[in-house]
Amino acid sequence: MHEDDEARYKKYTTLEYIRDFFYQGNRRFTLTYRRIIGKSYEWVTMRIFASSEYTQENQKVILIVQKEDAIESLELMSLAKVQFEIMRSIASTYVTMHAIKLDDDTVVDLSNATNSNLEFNIIPNATKLMIWTISKRIHPDYLELGLQFTDLTTLKERLTGKKQLSMDLLGNNVGWIRAQFIPTQFNEDGTPSLVLFTTADIDEGKRKEEKLTQISTELNLATHIQTAVLPNSFPAYPNKNEFDIYASMHPAKEVGGDFYDFYFLDDDHFAMVIADVSGKGIPAALFMMVSKAIIKNQAANTYSPAEILAKVNTQLCENNDMDMFVTVWLGILEVSTGKLVASNAGHEYPALKRSNGKFELFTDKHSLALGCFPSIKYRNYDIQLHPGDCLYVYTDGVTEATNKDQELFGTNRMIEALNEKTDEKISQKLATVMNNIQGFVQDAPQFDDITMMILKYNGMK
Repeated sequence: MHEDDEARYKKYTTLEYIRDFFYQGNRRFTLTYRRIIGKSYEWVTMRIFASSEYTQENQKVILIVQKEDAIESLELMSLAKVQFEIMRSIASTYVTMHAIKLDDDTVVDLSNATNSNLEFNIIPNATKLMIWTISKRIHPDYLELGLQFTDLTTLKERLTGKKQLSMDLLGNNVGWIRAQFIPTQFNEDGTPSLVLFTTADIDEGKRKEEKLTQISTELNLATHIQTAVLPNSFPAYPNKNEFDIYASMHPAKEVGGDFYDFYFLDDDHFAMVIADVSGKGIPAALFMMVSKAIIKNQAANTYSPAEILAKVNTQLCENNDMDMFVTVWLGILEVSTGKLVASNAGHEYPALKRSNGKFELFTDKHSLALGCFPSIKYRNYDIQLHPGDCLYVYTDGVTEATNKDQELFGTNRMIEALNEKTDEKISQKLATVMNNIQGFVQDAPQFDDITMMILKYNGMK
């Protein structure tokens, strides 16, 4: 169990508390908490039902305890909080949010996603919920438009390849209601399996103020997106001796969409990703979330980075109305042999250090960034790592860090910083580079995220 939930769990699950709760006439007790899974967690809802009538004098009360998985991933929960805040910032009175599982027609109520004492209701029929919600709240003139989204098969088809669907519908008793559908998890064929469904009551004034409100809130929200879903516990694999990996991200004042990720595909294949989304603010942060999720989903199907990038590019190009793109370096390490297969979609050149040498720029073959044009072919290349070799990847926030005289930190200074301390531990290398950047820019503002990742291959022992 997550440490932040332990005290609340212990307080509300004592026999005395539960007795008092039911003696007050309540029939169901619900508590939601986080269950630790590796370095992430999932949300679990526990319900306690009374099986018969009872009074304070009737001590023979039989309770039924039921536990259900409520929220399946940290990425979904982070996006739910962000999207809820966006919708609430434009809402005049009322916001609802649900996570709809398209494949089994169930839905989870996330309307309290930002509360510290979270409680979720799991409903077995998503279609009925949406029909009831829209029929009750939408004006008859807009009812047909709203109901077309209640068929889950149609909804899945319309969301495939899209980042979101949004529509404004005239309400019955309020001005306008904005409904949004955002796919967050995907099947192997690229169709969405889990969708955030959000509604918010908005009036004409709020609609006109929407962009101004988003400007004032997007900094904190986008920063939250970036930091919440990245691996940030190091050493990442303390029981693994074959390699060491460290990463860091320093968000800029004007937030962009950098991200890094790493995970095992199986016992012998380890994936590493670093990427930089075009643009700034909430659009870049949401595009980053979608890109990160699609890459991880596609990586589960093949060990070829080029094939993964090609499939991700196809999905990102579909209905890319904002013309956003993302540069990506993706590598898959065969841990037992040290063979690294990588592919580069318009990203910065990596830097490679052999065990007895210094860091040097590795000029790999580039292809176009993801999201620019469909049907782009990406190419794999191999690097054979030997014990003691190190690989460093980064975003352009490193080389384009700018001082007050408008000078760039540049590639040469980056390589010099990497080679500054030859006997330095791998765990300290990124901090050394960052210290050099800060010493160079001094008081000049940071306009781009600074993201780095470094791997040292130790070999099989």
